[in-house]
Amino acid sequence: MPAEAGRVNNITDQMLAGQPSIQEALPAFLDFSADSIILAHNAPFDCGFLNAGLSRLFDDGYVQFSQLPNRIADTLSMARQIIPGQKHYNLQDICTALGLKAEAAHRALDDARLCMELFVQLYHQILRFN
Repeated sequence: MPAEAGRVNNITDQMLAGQPSIQEALPAFLDFSADSIILAHNAPFDCGFLNAGLSRLFDDGYVQFSQLPNRIADTLSMARQIIPGQKHYNLQDICTALGLKAEAAHRALDDARLCMELFVQLYHQILRFN
């Protein structure tokens, strides 16, 4: 884990020890996501990492795609359009502003839950506008 990233997400090399390799994880992720829409907060950031990994694995023959084939939904861009004027738009801050409880920032399960809850709230706000 690069030191700067570790300061942001509090993930250590020890936490990553013994976890699946990229050669195992990305093909499994492609199988899991199949033709689903991928939902993320700041999707270009996350998808950039996935696409970089996929490109390397594609070149090595591990995967059949060099970029994610999925459609992507980004709650960050949605929040900026639907709730303008917020001081911060990071996942935890925007969720807190909307009354959603962040329990464990930068942990996969809690971030996924928060992102989905944020999406649902933003979707309901879109429905109210129409």
